[in-house]
Amino acid sequence: MEHTYPQRFIETAVQRKFSGTGCKPVPAQWATKIRYPPYMANTMSDKTFTELMQSVKEGAKILHGKLPPASEFVHIHTDVKAIRENIGLSQQEFANLLCISKRTLEGWEQGQKKLTGPARALLTIFKNAPKYAINALHGYQY
Repeated sequence: MEHTYPQRFIETAVQRKFSGTGCKPVPAQWATKIRYPPYMANTMSDKTFTELMQSVKEGAKILHGKLPPASEFVHIHTDVKAIRENIGLSQQEFANLLCISKRTLEGWEQGQKKLTGPARALLTIFKNAPKYAINALHGYQY
């Protein structure tokens, strides 16, 4: 079974669209004759509708503090300058090692540019195992 918008919903939507515009509303029977492409179909399966409504209700509970969020994203600051200095490389040398521009590295160190997930992961490897990271990236001994 699929949910189809009831006629009164369509009539209300048509009335709202034209209220305050100075235009006469389109008769409700015209609205039902509009043909939408498949990706804009006005039907939804029972299962999808139920899941959507559960999500909305859960979101409202989280918003009002009645339910804790399922997950939280915590931003952990990565001190790029400290990682670079620990390895003992200049900005240009470290930028060359990572195959990035010196300007990008400067932006990371000054907090002007945000680290993406892969860059953050690579810098975490450099922080915890710099010798292995250098060897893995460029094949020379540290």
